Amino acid sequence: MKKIDNQIIGVSRKRNNFELTVILAPEFQGLGCFSKSLELLKNKLKGITDEIYALVHKNNKKMNQIMKSKFYFDGESKIGQIELNRYIIF
Repeated sequence: MKKIDNQIIGVSRKRNNFELTVILAPEFQGLGCFSKSLELLKNKLKGITDEIYALVHKNNKKMNQIMKSKFYFDGESKIGQIELNRYIIF
């Protein structure tokens, strides 16, 4: 995971799955940082896996709309008290 001025972009491996984490300060949202991060990650994992999972806060309506329009909704999960939606990025 890498932190750059209130932005966190990282990937972790959970069992056999790769999960993408992107946390952006509000002033950097909507500038294409997520798309750029996803492309970099896809290139890095090419030949290793065909699926990347992304977790999105349930209350983040804008990001859930974006994810639902581009990727496959795979269900809901919780980390502690945080409710999340899970998407598969092929």
